[in-house]
Amino acid sequence: MSRHFSAPTTSIGYVSVFLGALATVQGISSFFDPATAAKTFGIPVAPVAPRAATTGTSGTSRPIPQPHELAHSRTGLTGSIDRTSTYVSVFGARNIAVGINIVVFALTRNDAALGVTFATAALAAALDGYLVAQYGKKGGWVPHTASVAVWGALAATLLG
Repeated sequence: MSRHFSAPTTSIGYVSVFLGALATVQGISSFFDPATAAKTFGIPVAPVAPRAATTGTSGTSRPIPQPHELAHSRTGLTGSIDRTSTYVSVFGARNIAVGINIVVFALTRNDAALGVTFATAALAAALDGYLVAQYGKKGGWVPHTASVAVWGALAATLLG
């Protein structure tokens, strides 16, 4: 069966496109500002320990790059957080994929696929909330609970 893209005609279609675009933008922004994304998500950001300096051939002092800085320097990312940025990149990538799926399914009016995507997004938000409650900042689980409610309500509406 061939599906063509078309503008949403229902409130759920418009809400879906908006939320999918929002998830995609949030995912992309996490690559450029992992510290803010981590704080928004509710996970702690540990500062990097001070680095030892070495003396270059010109007699100037240069900091020794840390492994996480080398990994991020290839993509142009900078920051002063440790392994947290790797986790932030993972949930950022997840949000990009989920957001794109939501937009595509909404614009192709594939309600069954859209409903299943919302249901899996609700599950991911519930797991995120649980992990943030266990290891994150105090009260950081609350936004995840709100996400569970939104994603779950949309899934229930579409899947009936």
